[in-house]
Amino acid sequence: LLEMEPGTISNRAECIREVLEFLKEKYPEIESFGVLMSSHGTGWTPPGYCTTGYKNEGNSDDIEWRRSAFSGTYLSGEYLYEPVPGVKSMGYTVTDVNPTVAYETDIREIADLLPFKLDYIIFDACFMGGVEVAYQFKDKCRYMCFSQTEILSDGMDYTTMISDLLEGNRADLVSLATNYFNHYNLSSGSKRSATISVVDCSKLGTLAAVCRNLFRNYDISKDNVDASKLQKYFYYTNHAWFYDLYSIVQAAGASETELSDLQWALDECILYKAATPTFALYGFPIDTHSGLSMYLPEKERTQLNSYYRELTWNKLTGLLKIE
Repeated sequence: LLEMEPGTISNRAECIREVLEFLKEKYPEIESFGVLMSSHGTGWTPPGYCTTGYKNEGNSDDIEWRRSAFSGTYLSGEYLYEPVPGVKSMGYTVTDVNPTVAYETDIREIADLLPFKLDYIIFDACFMGGVEVAYQFKDKCRYMCFSQTEILSDGMDYTTMISDLLEGNRADLVSLATNYFNHYNLSSGSKRSATISVVDCSKLGTLAAVCRNLFRNYDISKDNVDASKLQKYFYYTNHAWFYDLYSIVQAAGASETELSDLQWALDECILYKAATPTFALYGFPIDTHSGLSMYLPEKERTQLNSYYRELTWNKLTGLLKIE
């Protein structure tokens, strides 16, 4: 067993790296490793932003939203614990006894510190099914499974997960995602709420190339695109960074030929996708589901945009043109 000191924050990127290195050394005969990350989640957004940061955008003192021992940039760290609303970044651990402080992890740091390429990463966490998340981990895993919307508190279908991951020669993420979808789609009332997709990371480069050309030709921003006409994957305004990728490009004015190219690129990298007719928990319809969400840039989101520019997806595609 790998023993750690009491009080160790398990979701620190350094801790995740240490665990994986330990397993690789302990079991050299194993050819592939996969990771399931079960946590709260706010997609690609920086730690702490969806809890307090979004409230202060545009104010001269907007840096105060961090309220942590760290300064200067939006990194993993300790943030004021605010249990209502239940919004926490990927990787979340309450660190105070009271509790008053929680540690939140930056997805960029997790991706950077993964010590070797994984066979798969599964995010049992809300809003992680975005193209930004997929591209940040593109070179660190072969396949990804995640949800574009929130995930209800029951989480993944753990009654079938072990057989999906371990019975065959390789993990069957399509079966895992199908079982997840069926579990919620066959439920009634507010429990009939789910989106899910499985991505082949080796094909994401094609999608990036197609999107780079589209982003050069069209103004992909809230100034040009009517957000009310887009397929959204959120309900509360502090989650308003997750729209369907295809619906954004379509609303920006792309031609039928360009949309056909985009759909081809999506079909290349997305092995499975499914969505319930509505996200019944909040009552909004799911009419378009490309399998990936994306940010619709807003020029007044200066701090959010500053962070977004450093994401691998934006560096390669140039989505965010706002200075």
